[in-house]
Amino acid sequence: MHMRLPAALVLLIAAALALPGRLAAQSSGELRASAWVLEPPLTAIGTRTLQFGVVIPQTTTTVLPRTPQSGEWRLGGVQGKRFMDISFALPATLVNANGNTLAISFNGAFAGACEIYNNVCDPTTYETWNPTTTVFPASYRLVAERWRPGRPRYNTNQVSVYIGGRVTPPASQPPGTYTATVVVYAVPSKN
Repeated sequence: MHMRLPAALVLLIAAALALPGRLAAQSSGELRASAWVLEPPLTAIGTRTLQFGVVIPQTTTTVLPRTPQSGEWRLGGVQGKRFMDISFALPATLVNANGNTLAISFNGAFAGACEIYNNVCDPTTYETWNPTTTVFPASYRLVAERWRPGRPRYNTNQVSVYIGGRVTPPASQPPGTYTATVVVYAVPSKN
């Protein structure tokens, strides 16, 4: 059985076979190229440990944030971020080498933060809050002052976060050095 192709189709096939370079050169296509550039990440560097110093049994020792004894982190990469959600992982006790524990309290205005300007805390931006009511994953929202209307945009892009606390060793507290780890979490947010 013989099948007859229409004359136009035969001519089209012949042209395609005779001019493959010309047909290939005439075809084109386009696409978009894209890249998503992330904001610089926040960095957190511990710059000072929380130091209660020598404590006496049955005596309460309190360290407030933004004092020489308070713990401090320096957060970098904050420029361009309108808000930062700051929270902590807080220990309930300090522990010595023998496994003895000493209760520690962060319940009160023991967390603080401020913007860094000329490498020091700008006191007009300093805020405190209770870190126990904002334990991770709940958080405290720090409003970056530099982005409020009327504020200059500083050249620096850092914030200091401070932590204080309170210890009251009982009369039976074994002597020794007690330690624990405090972790700060900072998450940028534009809302």
